[in-house]
Amino acid sequence: MKKWFSLLALVAAAVWLMAPAGAVAADKLVIKYGHHHAVGGSEDFMAHTFADLVAAKTNGAVEVTVLPGSQLGQEGEAAEGIHLGTLQITVASSPFFNKYVKAMGVDYLPFVWESWEHAGKALNGDAGAWMNKQLAEVKSNVRILSWHQIGWRHMLFIKKRIKSIDEMKGLKMRSPESWMFITMFRALGSKPTPITWGEVYTALQTGVVDGMETPFQSAIDMKFIEVAKHWTETGHMFANMPHLVNDKWYSSLPAETQKILYECSQEAAKKSSARERQKEIDVKARLTEIGCTFDPVDKKPWRDLMGPVYEEYYKRAPNGKELMDLIAKDR
Repeated sequence: MKKWFSLLALVAAAVWLMAPAGAVAADKLVIKYGHHHAVGGSEDFMAHTFADLVAAKTNGAVEVTVLPGSQLGQEGEAAEGIHLGTLQITVASSPFFNKYVKAMGVDYLPFVWESWEHAGKALNGDAGAWMNKQLAEVKSNVRILSWHQIGWRHMLFIKKRIKSIDEMKGLKMRSPESWMFITMFRALGSKPTPITWGEVYTALQTGVVDGMETPFQSAIDMKFIEVAKHWTETGHMFANMPHLVNDKWYSSLPAETQKILYECSQEAAKKSSARERQKEIDVKARLTEIGCTFDPVDKKPWRDLMGPVYEEYYKRAPNGKELMDLIAKDR
């Protein structure tokens, strides 16, 4: 009997997940918001903030059900689900959408962003509007409601402090297997060394590489700071995450509901970005306490060396220059 009831419960759950938004109650719109991040992480905070704002502004008439931890698919599957309409709302990295618009992924390019304010202004302004226009023109069924900021990536070294570009020459730098990272390190005169994430600690510990690039928090999470303590605050990349909806579904909603969802997404993005910005300050303070050193840099000389990276990007995305110009004007 217990097995029979367990089976019924599983079937009921499956039916609920496959049900269209609004099917739970005739007088209530229920939206499924699936994402691949862990409970309590930055994206989960964004999701729940959005859900709470929507509930408050609609007096409970619209309910956003947050399903974290890849319950409705991994990141790539969620991105595809937005296009297909099997998922109403999610967050997914922008490069997943460059199959529709080649210029997508621009936010990952090195030394594009000057500050937190710059990223927020450009992506939630003209640059973001340009991407939405392109996504609509190719009938991708993908619409971006907002972008929120997660934080900077910096260089981390094992043996000595690196304070200038000249000191980067010849250094073996751990790199993901990505043309963007590999080309960036070569442009800086370093030797990119692709190493899988799980093997980075050993590579630092044994001197297989002289350094790497990573956000502050990741260095704590992965214990890299046990073997590498010298930070060069390059801020060479800045993590941004788009908040996405299926455009066909979104456009079918009443205009007032669309307005509320958009406004709540923008507000949630601002709150989430502010939270991440404070976390970055707090994490740096922790790193300082355990003996890490920090050397800031003037980004301009570093950015001036990124020509090969941008040239490769423009080859892959012929209309990418137009988008980069929109980003540059908001510096």
